[in-house]
Amino acid sequence: MVNDFRHKTLNSRQSVILATVVEEYIATAGPVASGTVAATSSLKLSPASVRAVMAELTELGYLEQPHTSAGRVPTDKAFRLYVNSLMRIKPLSEADRRRIQASLAGKNQEISDTLRRASAIVSEQCHQVGMVLAPSTHNACLRSIGFASGGENLVVAMLAFDSGLTETRVVYTQERFNADELIRFSNYLNEHFMGLPVGAIRIAILQELVGAKNHLEQVAANALGLACLAVEQRPFLDAGDPTLFVDGTANILDHAEFADLKKMRELLLLLEERSRLLDLLDNTMREDTLKVTFGAMDQLAMASGESENRPVAGLSMVSAPYGGNPRGVVSVIGPTRMDYAKVLPVVDFIAKTLTGLLHSRFQNS
Repeated sequence: MVNDFRHKTLNSRQSVILATVVEEYIATAGPVASGTVAATSSLKLSPASVRAVMAELTELGYLEQPHTSAGRVPTDKAFRLYVNSLMRIKPLSEADRRRIQASLAGKNQEISDTLRRASAIVSEQCHQVGMVLAPSTHNACLRSIGFASGGENLVVAMLAFDSGLTETRVVYTQERFNADELIRFSNYLNEHFMGLPVGAIRIAILQELVGAKNHLEQVAANALGLACLAVEQRPFLDAGDPTLFVDGTANILDHAEFADLKKMRELLLLLEERSRLLDLLDNTMREDTLKVTFGAMDQLAMASGESENRPVAGLSMVSAPYGGNPRGVVSVIGPTRMDYAKVLPVVDFIAKTLTGLLHSRFQNS
């Protein structure tokens, strides 16, 4: 929590007034008048004195005046300073923490279901668009592989990775295998391929089959054949984009910035452009901590060559990586006027909870 409103470019009075303007603007979405600041700030200044300080902040580029007689609104520069230095965090309650943990830690829940639930929770808690990018399995290392009968000529392959992620694949075989044979196949593959990155496993299997075709025992040949069928299926090899779960798009309707149907349509189109969203989220995976990206709308538009006629309302993204190697990302995307003091703790806690769950799966796999 930030207790000191001072900043090297602003004096104490300017900092308090700027923080008050930002928080009023977050709450109302409208220009903030000096009288409102005088009534709500802790400085006990007259509206005239507040107006003079707001004029100084305008000169410094932290505020702008949409109309001659209107109040002021904060600029992106003001929001950056607010998030970095002036904001007082609103921590999650213990009840909310327990509720989130219980919801994500469902027994026997597939990782995809957990991540889908996480995107819904972050959206619900923040009243914004919530997104969770699943970790890529392409560069993950195999921890174990197991086979079980799935019925006539069907085998269920269960793959666990060092990140805690698991994948289940159903493969069709020309030959039927009993439980003992499937256990022997698993043991052979775990002995020879455990610890290899997924992207290298299929190549290694094919090389093994080709290089020692005449010398392989039948157990090894069958095991390699099953493994080859299991790992060549999408999305296991991430031949396409990583899985991205998006929830809460309807929350856009609650924000004054997107009351204009044209602006809303443009935002929705941008949200549907997965490749551009993935580029932004990929930048977060390179960070070790929570990150706020201001001007996300501009970055998305420029990435598509649509910088003209983009929405006037700004867009920001709050993101945090989770997991180990590979990583995923928990993120919230919404107007620059989002309640960062509330959003940041939610995104951070959900990312840490997912990291703990994946670590637990890794330890227990």
